[in-house]
Amino acid sequence: MEAKSIAALLRAKPFKPFSLRSTRTGVYEVSSPAGALLTKTKLYLPKDVDGDGIADDVVQIPLAQISSVGPA
Repeated sequence: MEAKSIAALLRAKPFKPFSLRSTRTGVYEVSSPAGALLTKTKLYLPKDVDGDGIADDVVQIPLAQISSVGPA
């Protein structure tokens, strides 16, 4: 998957939550662009976010391993 494609989804106005499937680690839901960090080769998503919006950790997903993207 190209970074430009993910960037377009993250910048969409209004933002529409989406899910993505990784060939190695499963399915992830992107419910807000605020927590996502996109680089040229990876997407970082927050993991186990508490009520104050603080994540316990992040998941790093190589863009080359994203097999599909769809609605959440």
